[in-house]
Amino acid sequence: VPAEAPGNGVWAADGAGRGAALDILVAEDNAINQQLIVALLRKWGHDITVVETGLSAVSAAAGHDFDIVLMDIQMPGMSGIEAATRIRKLHGRRGAVPIIALTAHVLAGVREEVLAAGIQDHVMKPIDPVELALAINRLTLKPAVSPAPSAQPDPNKLSGLDEAALARLEKQIGREMVAELADMLLEQTPPKIAGIHDALQAGDTSAARQLAHEIGSTAGNLGMIGVSALTRELERSYSDGKFDAMPALAAKIDAAYSAAAKPLKSRYS
Repeated sequence: VPAEAPGNGVWAADGAGRGAALDILVAEDNAINQQLIVALLRKWGHDITVVETGLSAVSAAAGHDFDIVLMDIQMPGMSGIEAATRIRKLHGRRGAVPIIALTAHVLAGVREEVLAAGIQDHVMKPIDPVELALAINRLTLKPAVSPAPSAQPDPNKLSGLDEAALARLEKQIGREMVAELADMLLEQTPPKIAGIHDALQAGDTSAARQLAHEIGSTAGNLGMIGVSALTRELERSYSDGKFDAMPALAAKIDAAYSAAAKPLKSRYS
């Protein structure tokens, strides 16, 4: 059965005749990402179980035969990598369940950690529906393949709002759902940006990095590609110990958000 992107009328589970619907475990703590992923998967006809922590993911996987697990890498408490490592220690089919990492990380060493944890593939955030569909098909239609590095956008070439990305997303999950997610983003992001500035003024670079991660993992999904790319730059600066570069990047994030927020609000007002 050929694997095709959703929207073409084909969504195959595997070659064993289980039918189109998959039983999918989604481990994701971010509410906006969670709703987006669930909306996509349900539209494609799959059965979804959602958990918000790595520990809950391990518990769910130990108690049920899922067809595939979508695992956020960075969750509070137990990380997605640790959760995947523990799932691989389960017996039988439950320990062999295919796992796809949902990751905003572009830092050196993350790919190696993902492979070492027994994760077979990954989809970068912001989530591209077609990439997610293809990744699921890769693991349910044929033997797993190793994840390939993903190209990262240049934050200096990105600004404003990617209207085409929003239009594609509306086709996938409906304009009403996108409007709801946009409202959540517009409500939640300004306090987080302010929190980055406050954290950096207080010398708490770790807290600033965490807030940037939270912003970046959702902004790109809703067309704020520049905001998403800049938050990744701030995360890299933290990882590389370039703390002096973080305030300037925070200011750029602020400006990029302002440039994208007005057209986003107008689109769904």
